[in-house]
Amino acid sequence: MASDYEDFVQDEITEWAQNVVNAIRANLVRKDSWYDDSELAQSITPKVTAVEGGYQIVIEMNNYWEYIDKGRRPTRASGNGSVRKNLLLWISKREIAPQLKQVMTDKKTGKSFTRTFKNTLQWRDSLSYAISSKIHKKGFVAKGKGFFSEVWNEDAINELLQTLLTKSGEVFVAEILEE
Repeated sequence: MASDYEDFVQDEITEWAQNVVNAIRANLVRKDSWYDDSELAQSITPKVTAVEGGYQIVIEMNNYWEYIDKGRRPTRASGNGSVRKNLLLWISKREIAPQLKQVMTDKKTGKSFTRTFKNTLQWRDSLSYAISSKIHKKGFVAKGKGFFSEVWNEDAINELLQTLLTKSGEVFVAEILEE
């Protein structure tokens, strides 16, 4: 059975982790207001568990968070289609007005022609293909938004350690593990 002291430490860590998650979410939205209702913002959650010899804090979020935070380099292959699938969802949520008729220029001949899509779904599919191809060729957000790495850093962890020292009188040590 957990002691009052262990409950106190777990509660302090849990409260701190929730504050960090709130700061990460707020930073994401500050970088781009569209992310306010995004699946990424909604997926950011803390998980604090007691483990042998201490506690483990895991910040969980959708698997593409790192591309938004740090950017993405070009890839050699077209991938497994996940970029394109995520883009289809992104296009739908952004409510981008479909352009069922587009004036295009043939790269080889330089002649202009009009491209007509049968419906919105065909247009979205074409747009997602074009954007995903560009992401694979050129990368995505060269620098990244830094929404996570600006908040989850050594200063934030030191703040937790200082809070625990002040409130409990005990010295705690933190180790950052990446999965």
